[in-house]
Amino acid sequence: MESSFLSYKRWLLLVGFTLWVISLGVGHYIYIDILIRVPPNVFINEVDIGGLNYEDLENMLEDLEEKMLEKDVIIQYISTEEEHYFHYPLSSFGFTTNRIEVKEQVRSLLDLSASMYTNLSQYKTIKEEGKIISMHYEQDLIYNHFLNILKDFEEIQLKDPIDAFYYYEDGEIKIQPDVEGEKFDYEELFKVLRELNVDDEMMLQMSVTTDKSEITEEILRNIGIEKIISSFSTSFSTSNVPRTTNIRIATDAIDGLLLAPNQQFSFNEVVGERTVQQGYQPAGVFINGRLASGIGGGICQVSSTLYNTALNAGLEILERHPHSLPVSYVARGRDAAISWGLLDLRFRNNTDHYIYIHGRVQGSRVFFEFFGPDINKI
Repeated sequence: MESSFLSYKRWLLLVGFTLWVISLGVGHYIYIDILIRVPPNVFINEVDIGGLNYEDLENMLEDLEEKMLEKDVIIQYISTEEEHYFHYPLSSFGFTTNRIEVKEQVRSLLDLSASMYTNLSQYKTIKEEGKIISMHYEQDLIYNHFLNILKDFEEIQLKDPIDAFYYYEDGEIKIQPDVEGEKFDYEELFKVLRELNVDDEMMLQMSVTTDKSEITEEILRNIGIEKIISSFSTSFSTSNVPRTTNIRIATDAIDGLLLAPNQQFSFNEVVGERTVQQGYQPAGVFINGRLASGIGGGICQVSSTLYNTALNAGLEILERHPHSLPVSYVARGRDAAISWGLLDLRFRNNTDHYIYIHGRVQGSRVFFEFFGPDINKI
């Protein structure tokens, strides 16, 4: 009888020990499962993520971010004549989310470095009270990057500003006033985008603002071009039509030039290469001491007339070349030969004021007049 009781007691101890081991194993398994999954009653925004393992959580967060960023920003421009709508994804304007931060917040709900008791206590609290984690938009938009995105708007033609300019009329230099233009107000749109609430209306208005001219009427009036300070003219035969044409083209290229103080003038740079495409025709030129035919023949009369005008104005002559043969339109030593790439006429405005150069062909004469300020008023 005693032997049977001892056997039963051993059996109970064995069963108890076995159950204890099993309970430890089950408890350990349950605890491990708690550590690898998000506690219940945890939400990201309105999405319940309770029970997700952390690998699934990573995929879920990436999907949620993609969905949040797939929204479009629509930028519209409406004028009196047409409407334009351009669609841009949020991400193109530097929008991202705090996905990485959210992942870290979820992982830190349980302190894995703490004891099992602490973790179980935290788990119980979260399960009972719940936890909401905000996944929201963040933005880091750089202005130059913003401008590159909106290249579409460069295709829309706005009214360009028109600079004020001098013009010659009835022996006087007059001023054509400037005209203001329009330009897109990128700075205002950039400000709106930086303050954009993504949950609000995603259609934004591109506005225009005034685009002022670089050269205004006020600037030209302050320059003070008022009177002739030097002039010179030479005559030619209008019966030579090609030569007359060349003189007129070259003179027109120089007419209206405004020379700033200390600025240099180069005939070849201003007039350019004399080509058929520019309208120049074959006419008489001097080549190695002989008269021949060449494109642009006759323009040396233009350069010589201009040279004498510069001399009369007291400007500093930087480069001038005589012809290989005498010319009929100016006195000896007062000519200025020109050849593209070889010979140039260059002078410098060595005054402390601007000089306006007016050139014209009138009848059988070519004129140059330099205008400047009225010295008596300065």
